[in-house]
Amino acid sequence: MTLFWATLSTAAWLLGPAGQDSAGRVLNVAVVEFVAADAAGGSGIDSAVQAHLLASGQAPDVWLATDLRETGRYAPVARERVAAALTALSTTPWDCDDVSCATRVGHAVGADRVVTGRVTRLSNLVWFLNAALIDVASARAVHREEFEIKGNVSNLLPKAMVALARRFGQHDGARLTRDQVLALIAASPPGSAPSLAGQDLSGLDLSGTDFRRADLSQSRLVGTNLSRANLFAATLSDARARGANLAGANLDMSVMYRIDLTQADLRGASLFGTIAAGGKFTGADLSHARIIAALARASFTNANLTGANFGADPGNQPMGVMRTDASDADFSGAILAGANLRKVNFTRTTLTGADLTGADVSGADLTGADFRGSRGRPARAGFAGALNVELARFDPASSPEPMLFVSNEKGNTVSVVSAQHDTVVATIPVGRRPRGLAVSRDGKTVYVALGEDNAIGVIDVLARRMVRTMPADSDPELLAVSPDGNAIYMSNEAIAKASALDLTSGRVLFATRVGVEPEGIAVSPDGSKVYVTAETTGDVSVLDAKTGRVLRTIKVSDNPRTIRFTPDGKHAYVTAEAGGDISIIDAAKDSVVAQLPLGDRKTKPVRVAFSPDGRLAYITEGAAADVRVLDAVHDSTIATIPVGPRPWGIALSPDGRRLYTADGKANALSVIDTEGRKVVRTIPVGERPYDVVYVP
Repeated sequence: MTLFWATLSTAAWLLGPAGQDSAGRVLNVAVVEFVAADAAGGSGIDSAVQAHLLASGQAPDVWLATDLRETGRYAPVARERVAAALTALSTTPWDCDDVSCATRVGHAVGADRVVTGRVTRLSNLVWFLNAALIDVASARAVHREEFEIKGNVSNLLPKAMVALARRFGQHDGARLTRDQVLALIAASPPGSAPSLAGQDLSGLDLSGTDFRRADLSQSRLVGTNLSRANLFAATLSDARARGANLAGANLDMSVMYRIDLTQADLRGASLFGTIAAGGKFTGADLSHARIIAALARASFTNANLTGANFGADPGNQPMGVMRTDASDADFSGAILAGANLRKVNFTRTTLTGADLTGADVSGADLTGADFRGSRGRPARAGFAGALNVELARFDPASSPEPMLFVSNEKGNTVSVVSAQHDTVVATIPVGRRPRGLAVSRDGKTVYVALGEDNAIGVIDVLARRMVRTMPADSDPELLAVSPDGNAIYMSNEAIAKASALDLTSGRVLFATRVGVEPEGIAVSPDGSKVYVTAETTGDVSVLDAKTGRVLRTIKVSDNPRTIRFTPDGKHAYVTAEAGGDISIIDAAKDSVVAQLPLGDRKTKPVRVAFSPDGRLAYITEGAAADVRVLDAVHDSTIATIPVGPRPWGIALSPDGRRLYTADGKANALSVIDTEGRKVVRTIPVGERPYDVVYVP
């Protein structure tokens, strides 16, 4: 215990006061005037709401700037300078709520950080606050925060800003310098391991550094140069090392559960006796690395493992005969050409789309391994020398089967599920916060909205991998493809817009301001109009599909989530989560012709799917954890089907016999027999599944 406190004391002396950057400098912060909005209001700063906030004694941005200064971490830029910068950039606080604009403001006033935010009145007693802290140098959001304020806002706003300042400070860590890191290692008492747990070492040049037995758990090593570093027996569990350079590094006997080494360089590195279960090596370069390790549940999707030596043979290790455990790991799309895979445990491992040209799989256990879509012929007579080959899957990639694609919002992946076998056949890393999915008209491409990357991911269905991204406006959520397949439309939730991209060129066709918190989006069957639901304002904007011009705004029930056209294209169903009902819009007149209450109105309906003949409507209900079956002809409930908690996404097979729901809180996909109206299988997928599409 005494040693523990001594180590902490030494670290505090070496690192200096909290709140300073790596050079000991207090960070300049520009707080942009907070947008004051009314949930039922228009598209500008609401003066009545602003008056409510000023009754607290100061404007929200003034309160926050004061509270940030009092943390000792930040020096606020004068409010007048921030306002002048907005004017010079020909923008307003309402329009400057994205990272790009905030970064420009930061450069204009010489700030290290910029804060943008919004306070929305939902009612006189319920307010919603959301804000973002932007790092100007890296043009990224350090932290986003949102919460409700319930009660007298003039009394509670100052307290809310204190909490906001504290949370920003907690997530805005200081980066160490190379000298500080070396000093911490040198100051470690004899016989004890240096502790750098939780520290930020991002971008540092630490090549050749001796980190033997060091504790680097939960540390930030993004882009750090650790080439030829000695990390023997180091602890790197939960470390974030995206893009790090570990070429030639010694990672023998290291423990790195759940480490994130996405896009890292590990060429020629040594991982003998290493524990990397659950690690992320997505897109990493491990060519010619030595890997005798525990890799259960690790992800090597799209990684380069050319010539890597996993093999269990006496010449590959100094003691005994160990074998690599890659059970339940994901090597989809990985390059394993010429790799030594002798005696590797590939039980239930995914190798779909992997390149195995010249790889040695002698003695490898292939029980339950999935090689569908893999390329190249392994050495030594292919798979003849492997074990349990008959228990592996080798379906030819040239004969694709019907698939379901499931976006996993927190897992940052898309799960690919075989509709024939009800099993996950691939997991595709795609980017941050994947939500809405859409399928191209030819069925060869799936598009995924990447909310925190401000992009649309493009997935090749046959290859089961993301092949590129298209830049999009801020925070895309749900998607819809035009009937001619030439354009994709999206709702941009955080900035209250709907936008469109040309799918051939990636050119922005339009970006139109709509209601607050847009989510659902659908294109009329003739392709002439786009319909966008807005949760907070409770309406549907009807846009010209070519120009984006607002043609009409249709008032619907509270908190509309999504919109879906009937198969005949005559009507559109709008689910109202808070209203607990369905608004039916006549597509010819663009007006509500009926509202159908659902149960006790507390079931929180979200998504809709129609049977091929249009006689039945299936509705996911998040609070009720079920699917409601409606007679769409007589507007009456036929049945409810229990599924997993928080079902959102829904998809129906073309023949109408199988229905699928993405059950967010169960991390699973429910498979429903529509004739028996019951769940017949539950398929585990990624973390927090959001949307699902069926690709025939």
